[in-house]
Amino acid sequence: MHNPCISPIFAGLLFLVTAVTPAVVNSGPSLIQSRPAPHTDNSRINLADVLSDSTTTTVNSSSTNSANVACNSRLFGSQLNLVMCMEALDLIPRGQEEKSFGIRYDPVGRQADVKLPYRWLSPGGACGFHLYLLAPAVQAHVSYDDIVAAAGAVLACVSGGERGNRGGIATEVGGDNKLAVAVINTNYETRNVHCLSRTPGPPAASCKNLIDNGIDAGRDLKLWGDPFAQPPARESLPAFWPSADHGCWAQVRMDRGRTQLASWYQMWEAATAIYYKCILPEGITGFTDSIGGARTDPGRIRMTFSRIPMMAEAQSKD
Repeated sequence: MHNPCISPIFAGLLFLVTAVTPAVVNSGPSLIQSRPAPHTDNSRINLADVLSDSTTTTVNSSSTNSANVACNSRLFGSQLNLVMCMEALDLIPRGQEEKSFGIRYDPVGRQADVKLPYRWLSPGGACGFHLYLLAPAVQAHVSYDDIVAAAGAVLACVSGGERGNRGGIATEVGGDNKLAVAVINTNYETRNVHCLSRTPGPPAASCKNLIDNGIDAGRDLKLWGDPFAQPPARESLPAFWPSADHGCWAQVRMDRGRTQLASWYQMWEAATAIYYKCILPEGITGFTDSIGGARTDPGRIRMTFSRIPMMAEAQSKD
């Protein structure tokens, strides 16, 4: 899917500014769990909210389809590194064929080629491009070349002189103007990811399948952990989520008797961070042990990716 060669058009754009699951129900302390029931959708962004924010600055763009670019450090982060962001841009596929991009769990069952939210991160995980639908849309039809052009345009926020190094968003992308491409600082999501240099990772394609199709991304907070604690956890741990081909497993656990508030979106973010920081660039596995909580109360949920579900090991350590 990734093509390291960039056409002269895209090179010029970059110069200008210097992405078989078993149906097991999660009830009680069941270990192997597949895709959960859908929760609150997190695929869309309200353009009016972005443009009305007092820290938003709009910039002129001459990119394909005249995508509108707005820079906003509060919403999308600051201190972005242009080189790392260009490395993330290089991971976006190329192609003129129009694809459908839709919400992850469509209430009427519409299928999409790409399920949102979706993002591409730089190899170190510090910069990423994140796709949104512009509310109230449920699908957008866009080519990857349009996305690459919009991503290149929004890099103007990162390289914009005195007020540069900010995140931002390019809106009204593609043929129907319903997609947005944001450049974001993802250091917060990846700084607690640890790569295990001596442990070969599971197949990257299998893990990507799991992240794209096997993990929910709703923002509703749920109580995770011990189902026998008081109050009991709604999402039982330990849990093991397989890819469709069972080649990649996400193992999620925390200490016995403990519970932690977290969202499925935080799980999706953690899985994406491990994939882009460890599995894809290095071919090794990795983990994070701080999912959930808040900045003043770090999470205690641990996620590890592996080739096989090491259930006995996880249970013995809990």
